[in-house]
Amino acid sequence: HNAYAAYTCFMLMFATGYRAVYNPLPSLSLSLRSYRLLGISDKDDSDFTHARLVCMPTILAKQLEYYAAHLAMLTEILRYRDPLLSTQIDQILTVDETILGLGFSDSSEWYQTIRNSRRVLGPLFHFRPMNRQWQAINLFPKALSSYLPDDLILPSNAGRHWMKSQLIRRQVEPEFIDWQMGHWMT
Repeated sequence: HNAYAAYTCFMLMFATGYRAVYNPLPSLSLSLRSYRLLGISDKDDSDFTHARLVCMPTILAKQLEYYAAHLAMLTEILRYRDPLLSTQIDQILTVDETILGLGFSDSSEWYQTIRNSRRVLGPLFHFRPMNRQWQAINLFPKALSSYLPDDLILPSNAGRHWMKSQLIRRQVEPEFIDWQMGHWMT
């Protein structure tokens, strides 16, 4: 699971230009597959000034589908061993249904609680040994670097820099690059 979660997280960061943050994809419901967009919040304040929809490559959309299926299977494996964790994963997978019933202020409060959270478990988590037990914790930049080979040293924002370089190389309009990278203010 850990390697698969790290792989998915690296793909997310390289495919979107996401900044290196805790819990980079706090909910799978932020993926708008039919529009090929992904809602992200990687440097936000309480007014969601930098929250934005970014282009989502088809391969990332497919990977998020595969990852959701992986989480569903993991939940079934864990159901009798760790019922509390399996319930948390169930909630991660069914949050769409919950969110649709919320009003603006409630959904805003929900999002402020989960975005870049160190406490609320998101879909991109890994298991770490703690007190002779395995505990699920959200992925974060330093943890991601531990999944790389020792001879491969990447800065935590490597995916972001790569994305911007690729957009410039392909002669994308600067305004669209600024949007994708979160340089707009609203």
